[in-house]
Amino acid sequence: MSSTYPPYGGTPTKPCQRCGTWLPISEPRCRNCGYDNASAQGNTVLQSQGTPWNNGIAPVSPSQGQYSKIPQSSSQAQYNSQQWGPFQQQNNMYGQPPSAPLVFNPPVQQPYTNGFQPPSAQQPFYQPSSSAMQPNGFPQGIMNTPQPLNDQSISKARRGPNIGLIVGVVILLLLLVGGGVVGYVLKSSRQSANTGPTATPIVPTPTPKGKALFTDAFNTNSNQWNLLSNPGKFSAVIGNGSLVLEDDNNSLLWEMVPGGRTYSNFNVYVDAKLSKGEQGNGYGIYIRSALGQNNDFTTYYRFELYGDGSFAVFKGSVNNTGKVSSTRIVDYIQSQAIQKQGVVNHIEIAAKGSVMTFIVNGQILKTFSDSSYAGGSVALFVSNLSNAKPVAQATFSHLAIYGPQS
Repeated sequence: MSSTYPPYGGTPTKPCQRCGTWLPISEPRCRNCGYDNASAQGNTVLQSQGTPWNNGIAPVSPSQGQYSKIPQSSSQAQYNSQQWGPFQQQNNMYGQPPSAPLVFNPPVQQPYTNGFQPPSAQQPFYQPSSSAMQPNGFPQGIMNTPQPLNDQSISKARRGPNIGLIVGVVILLLLLVGGGVVGYVLKSSRQSANTGPTATPIVPTPTPKGKALFTDAFNTNSNQWNLLSNPGKFSAVIGNGSLVLEDDNNSLLWEMVPGGRTYSNFNVYVDAKLSKGEQGNGYGIYIRSALGQNNDFTTYYRFELYGDGSFAVFKGSVNNTGKVSSTRIVDYIQSQAIQKQGVVNHIEIAAKGSVMTFIVNGQILKTFSDSSYAGGSVALFVSNLSNAKPVAQATFSHLAIYGPQS
């Protein structure tokens, strides 16, 4: 039986416990892989009769504190040469029979008795890999050696998401959302067009039944309206089918129906709009009103529209001391029936007994009952409110007063 283990009595050798390369006993560091066999030898006690070194040197127990040379018998050397050699050839990198278990003990620092000096510095256990083959048939560095990733693998692992794909998805989402918004706006505008404007469409003033108590087309001042004006403060003008009242002094300018007539039960009709000024300014009709000593209205019902599409109803009264006050009996109410500033509204008030009904563009806005005033004069007015900028102008046309219509 052939064996690569040196014969008994030859130069002592030992295999590297890492790569299996045969080394002289005097060289604890492997010339092939750089492994320090001296340190590993101090950590391992082979519990078997016969050692992988087979050089006549047997380790003693840790209590002895040193290694000693123990001569081997010829039979023992022959056994080691004949029996251990085949195991060495069969890729046993530690050179130990399979039946001999390894026992790992804590490292014991032992002095060297064979004249060897410890290495100057412990070499790292892992050495750079190479393509060289070891004597046991494995490529050098393939055992217990981590393999670093190449540059290509690192670049693939660290590469970020596809920016072009993300940008494309974002653009597609924006197109979808934008298309939905545009479609919704178009649909809403079409529905609004189909459902009609927010305010009631203007319709011509219906022709009342019976004989008119008073009418005026405002082409001329044939009815003798009081057109007293004060430039920069107020003015009243008739012509071209309209009566234009303007106040520039944050007050209320009224114009009474001429002739000194009073009306108890009646329907009054007029077309009117806020033609100049802020939307907060008002315009409308006085009914069942009376003048006081100061030539101003003291008792009345006043139906007032505003340029923002709202309305209110006021009641004027005088107390025992002669003080005039105005009470809002219908608070400010926004109504879709009222056209806003610049658009004409058809206004109608029906007064019969204590019941009064206020109508705009054919829609009843309010009906209430009050028996304080049974009759009085009718007047048109414009109001430049105190919290608005100066200049409020209202334009009236097609005024008519008839008897009760029902």
